[in-house]
Amino acid sequence: MIRLSNITKIYSTGFLNKKNLTAVDNLNLEIEEEEIFTLLGPNGAGKTTTIKMICGLIKPTSGKIYINGNKFNKNSKKLIGAVLEGSRNVYWNLSVLENLFYFARIHNCYDESTPKYAQNLLKQFDLYEKKSTPVGKLSRGMQQKVALCCALIKNPSILLIDEPTLGLDVASSKKIKEMIINFSKKEGKTILLTTHDMKLSSEVSDRIGIINKGRLIRIGKLEEFKKDFQRSVYKIHCEGSYETDFILSLQKKFPNINIKTENQDTFLIQVHMSEFSNLYEILNFLKNNHIVFSSIEKEQPDLEDIFLKLTGGM
Repeated sequence: MIRLSNITKIYSTGFLNKKNLTAVDNLNLEIEEEEIFTLLGPNGAGKTTTIKMICGLIKPTSGKIYINGNKFNKNSKKLIGAVLEGSRNVYWNLSVLENLFYFARIHNCYDESTPKYAQNLLKQFDLYEKKSTPVGKLSRGMQQKVALCCALIKNPSILLIDEPTLGLDVASSKKIKEMIINFSKKEGKTILLTTHDMKLSSEVSDRIGIINKGRLIRIGKLEEFKKDFQRSVYKIHCEGSYETDFILSLQKKFPNINIKTENQDTFLIQVHMSEFSNLYEILNFLKNNHIVFSSIEKEQPDLEDIFLKLTGGM
């Protein structure tokens, strides 16, 4: 388990005229054992700074970090594996296997079982055939996998991953997603992700936290976010085509309705219920104008909509 208590990180910027920059501001957070927790935020929100404090690369200005109930110490680092900048986290001139052995040694966990464990990791990540290849000659997706292997070589119970799918193609992103789920659900690891990938967040996260300007502004499950931010917007799918006179009369009676053609045989009417109270009044209007509608559905907000609203992006 990870617990952050009133964590703040302030940087001093400038040479002559020094100014203080608050990267993380009084952050409180608990991540449960075996949970996949995603931290979402715009650039400069404090996501990477938070991860670096958790793994001990930088010290918080104030506040405390607890790992498995204990205040952060040297032994805490043994429990944590981190991928902070993807392929920049590994050595491109070394082979795939040499990178794993190198990181095992600097983490003081290299022993007689390491070669077999490293090879098993490479097989799990579909990298075994590339074990002797210099990392610099691999694709971006394979380099990201190598970085994950290096973080896992000490078999940590906690995994911190910064932007795991950044710059990857669809196939590589899908594979990384499957591995993240496997680490948590089958191997029992606690995982903290930072990402801009809304699709990844939606598909793998047990809970999501949204951070902006160093402050954690919302935490919850995706379903909770959607429920709280649901919109009174309905889509009416209509059959046939429509005349200009019909559109003018509809928009005159119900301002700000959106209408668009779906194909030659159907069109869509988008109804914002906050602007008028009675959906049945609109349906009766369509019926009186001999418009046949095939279905009605309530529009659900996606994670991107919610993120933009919370961070002031829309």
